[in-house]
Amino acid sequence: MPVVNQLEHAADYLVEITALDKSDLLQGGIQAIAAHCVADPCELSSHDVTIQEPCVVQADCFEELFIRFLNEVLYKMDEQNAAFFDIQLKSVTDTGIDGILNGVSRTDVAMEGEIKSATYHNYVIKYEDNTIRAIVLFDV
Repeated sequence: MPVVNQLEHAADYLVEITALDKSDLLQGGIQAIAAHCVADPCELSSHDVTIQEPCVVQADCFEELFIRFLNEVLYKMDEQNAAFFDIQLKSVTDTGIDGILNGVSRTDVAMEGEIKSATYHNYVIKYEDNTIRAIVLFDV
């Protein structure tokens, strides 16, 4: 299970996600988005899935893929008026993700913050001691 920690930042939303593997990191990315956008992210798990949205993302490397994935989740949140809390993965490679985002309508939960995009500013992914650690700055 991924661990998401918010870090100090003067203007934007900076997080550190520690995960066991790439699939876990993707789930942590969704959790980081929900933690900022939903007033009570724990409430999401009490809802039945009412929105399922395909999520297919490609990139040249996993570092680029992760940022593209986060931005795809944000795009689909706006497009579907949804709050996503999970992804069912069909496959994850260094260059591709194929899965289904699970969520609920934003009208079913109290929304709080807004994220414009995940950025490459100060972006880091480190592989250390059987974990993956990512630091991501979201533009809010």
